[in-house]
Amino acid sequence: SFGQAFYGCSSLILCPNIDTSSATSMTYMFYTCKALRSIPQLDTSNVIGMSYMFTECQNLRSIPLLDCSKLNVIDYMFGFSNINSITDLGGFKNLKIDFRNGLYYLPNLTVQSLMNVINNLYDFRANGSTTTRTLQLGTTNLNKLTDDQKAVATNKGWSLT
Repeated sequence: SFGQAFYGCSSLILCPNIDTSSATSMTYMFYTCKALRSIPQLDTSNVIGMSYMFTECQNLRSIPLLDCSKLNVIDYMFGFSNINSITDLGGFKNLKIDFRNGLYYLPNLTVQSLMNVINNLYDFRANGSTTTRTLQLGTTNLNKLTDDQKAVATNKGWSLT
């Protein structure tokens, strides 16, 4: 478990390269790491929980692609307040669960980052499912996307709010 691994490390600027290949939890991993600016590529292929992972990381600028194939808990990944510093997001590979309050608190994401998220979502329709999941982008981010860009998500079985 990497849950709470760096919890409260308010002076941590850069996360070291660490082997997370067998990790199943990253809940609260960087909670209140207020000086954190970047993280390396993390192997999240076995992670089932990422709740509150980046809460209060006010200086974090970018997050690489995270494999969310096995994820079943992602509530409040970014906490309850805006993280204005995050502009670049690699996406969430194979995310299959609702992501409420997902990107709502990241109002400065680029359109490319939003599309990274949408393009990497699990495609329920291509896999024969009628399931619909919710990805909450928030009004600010939703307004950045064209109807065609939004359709990429809805055609996969995702509702954007």
